[in-house]
Amino acid sequence: MSNEICHPKYEEYGIIQWSNSRTIVVFSVLIINGSRLAKTRREAEFILWLAQREQDVFGLGMVGFDLGDLPWSLDDFEKEKIFLLKVIESAKEELGCGVVKLGTHPEVLRGDLEDLRMLILNFTDEDLRTAYLLKEELKDIGGRGLPVEMPPQLEKCKIHRVLLTQYGCYVCNNLS
Repeated sequence: MSNEICHPKYEEYGIIQWSNSRTIVVFSVLIINGSRLAKTRREAEFILWLAQREQDVFGLGMVGFDLGDLPWSLDDFEKEKIFLLKVIESAKEELGCGVVKLGTHPEVLRGDLEDLRMLILNFTDEDLRTAYLLKEELKDIGGRGLPVEMPPQLEKCKIHRVLLTQYGCYVCNNLS
């Protein structure tokens, strides 16, 4: 069983498939680096959105997503995209920031992060508008994706310094 991350134009840009354990490692380095880089509540919202994808809660192989499912806003799409690309670049350089032992060869992990970077780099505002229209259509039949549960106050794990979700620390829950 695996998780898929895909561009809405997957025929053109492909689909990333990660095993459940590889997904945890990739998400962990993104959450570690993103928690460190997020300076605004909006940036924190993107990191929390990712951190909420707990396989123990939703099931193995159930935390993949389409890029259109991310909590983009039409008005600030370019700024949000730049932030996510910055998180990915930081993750490629810093990996786990020395916070955790990842158990994945660094070059393999950098390759996974580069695959994700390319998908996001090729995600356009036109793709986002199409995703918004699809979400509106799907609301009538039960919706799509998870909403972001923004806590009233942003808190971080005392051990890993990552943003906490309603499920606690993603890193404590998955790598400790």
